Amino acid sequence: MAAVSFTFVFLILSIFLIMLHVFHKMAKKLNQPLVLSEIILGFLLGPSFLALMTLDEKNPFTSLSPVIDVSSAELSILITVFLFLVQLAEIFLLFEVGLEIEFDALKKAGKGSVFTALGGMILPFLSGLLLIFLLTGWYESLILPLGFSALDVGLFFAATLTATSIGISIRTFMDLDKVDSSAARIMIGAAVIDDILALSLLTVVISILEEEAAAETSAVEQVFVIFISMVAFFVLAIVLAQLIFPKFIMPYLEREKEKNLPLIFGLAFLFLMAWLAEMLYLAPIIGAVVAGIILRTNEDYANRILEQISPLAHWVVPLFFISVGLRVNLWKVITVDVIIIASLVILVAVFSKLIGSGMMARISGAADIKDSFVIGVSMAARGEVVLVFAAVALDLGIFTVSLYSSVVLLVVITAILVPTVLKYSFRLFDSMRARELMESTSRLNKKTTD
Repeated sequence: MAAVSFTFVFLILSIFLIMLHVFHKMAKKLNQPLVLSEIILGFLLGPSFLALMTLDEKNPFTSLSPVIDVSSAELSILITVFLFLVQLAEIFLLFEVGLEIEFDALKKAGKGSVFTALGGMILPFLSGLLLIFLLTGWYESLILPLGFSALDVGLFFAATLTATSIGISIRTFMDLDKVDSSAARIMIGAAVIDDILALSLLTVVISILEEEAAAETSAVEQVFVIFISMVAFFVLAIVLAQLIFPKFIMPYLEREKEKNLPLIFGLAFLFLMAWLAEMLYLAPIIGAVVAGIILRTNEDYANRILEQISPLAHWVVPLFFISVGLRVNLWKVITVDVIIIASLVILVAVFSKLIGSGMMARISGAADIKDSFVIGVSMAARGEVVLVFAAVALDLGIFTVSLYSSVVLLVVITAILVPTVLKYSFRLFDSMRARELMESTSRLNKKTTD
């Protein structure tokens, strides 16, 4: 049996990581999100430009093959290894999200965050579902893959639109020294609730579609099995978080003085929960985020895990965002029709969040009109979680390349648009509040004088 060669894998990973460093430096100089630079790097290295690599197993390379003698077996090995690293990146990303979720902070956020989150889920979901039905009538071949109905695609697309990106907005609030503002506090609480609900919704949709594909049970039975699986998984998670972890596992971990134990245990628990979620018909990413939330019940230990896992995640997680660009050849999908589809997707995604979240923040009485607008804009950002949703949908065959490309463009556009609008909004509203204060002071002084 011939030995398996990973030589070409090492070369490609080296090229990717060196260019990743370069693009990160450029993004920092241009004051742009790092995730945006990673997506652009994927487009550059992928079939759209340099054609160094694609995720098409039938034709993974074009440009390097004539230069370097690469066998088809080595190309196959590279694709397998890279796809594994991309899935690893997905669960690392959601694990880190879970490690940073504090339920105490959610409780303090109050009804303003809850209302904002619900408004930011219901309107985007209904709008996304309606948009797919409309687009199916106009561009059926670009929207519906074989074997899936408009309802199948619509449910998954609508679930995708419900997620938001806390990272982009928080970074902007920090840059503007507004992270302690009431708008920021409401947005943070709402975004966390939003992502938890969105992940749960995604789990239900994936499970229903997978059970439909198996065609072994009725729709009612499918929903019942999914519901029982979710209940079983989350009951187990609560038992682990409230009983087993603090009373049995944590005392042992605290007694052990091994330096790397937090990393080893954290990874073991992450992989276990991802596997368990898969066994219970849930997405592995759900297991990853729940693993992080459970470990967060001990804040000190969660911080130690984050500290030790960060160097590993720092180079693995960007591979997922690079893969976003590797999946798409822009020159094949960016047609007039796809530009129209992407424009409609972006408009619906942005305005449904802006109106849904902003309006509910105002109705709940948690924010005035100005802060409601800021909250709505900040919730309109889409990022990591949306890309994970879209990648899962593409892998399952539920999204066409055209629809997937539209979601990627949504992430890119909002990553640029949201920080810009927030900066100018804060500048405008601060000047308006200052003018109102001056006018109020002037009127008060005039009354005192009279």
